[in-house]
Amino acid sequence: MRLGIRSTTIGRAARNFLRLGDSDLQLLDSEQREIASTEGILYRQPGTQTMDSITLTESDAGRVTQVASGQALVIRLIANHTTGYRWILASDPKGVLTQDGEPSYTPSSGAPGGGGVEAWSFSAKGSGQQELRFEYRRPWERDAKPERVLTYTVAVR
Repeated sequence: MRLGIRSTTIGRAARNFLRLGDSDLQLLDSEQREIASTEGILYRQPGTQTMDSITLTESDAGRVTQVASGQALVIRLIANHTTGYRWILASDPKGVLTQDGEPSYTPSSGAPGGGGVEAWSFSAKGSGQQELRFEYRRPWERDAKPERVLTYTVAVR
């Protein structure tokens, strides 16, 4: 989802950014064209989110995350769909979290073979603790060991 261009001045140089969503900015060149690089994308870091949502990344896996009932939880995972790999939610999200629709995928660049980011959205309902286990795998290779496994423990208060 592209939401518009924002210009800002950093030091003496003007910088242009394309707003990709509520928490992503992509650096543009001086003529406001996309730069084909994942290094030009800025992601909102955990701890800087709004009060109504919490965003987690791969570095947050393995920790307990506190969420208030009614808050939204977004998990953003680096992926490369051109390889066939996807993040699969291997645990049932029923309980204190409800999955909000299907995950979205945003390519980091228009370059062939370039990776991107998958975003999974959940709503915190009730109170309690729930574990979310994600496996990075090709969906049709059900018997193959996942390339990566990430586990998030979410405590809803």
